Amino acid sequence: MYIGLNDLVTEGTFHWIANGKQATYFNWGPTQPNNRGGNENCVAMRVDQVIGFNYSWTDVKFPFSYKVI
Repeated sequence: MYIGLNDLVTEGTFHWIANGKQATYFNWGPTQPNNRGGNENCVAMRVDQVIGFNYSWTDVKFPFSYKVI
């Protein structure tokens, strides 16, 4: 589920789309953010407790096919 956070402008610097402010809190899952393939710029909440994601964050490709909260 996309949470409204991205680093589309500057890689590694995440901003909220609602107000443009830089994020100061992060809840990354294991090995995240990893920018896999060099094009994961949006942040989604993920639940997969088997691999350690317990409502934690992962970076995903843009455009994405996640629900927005």
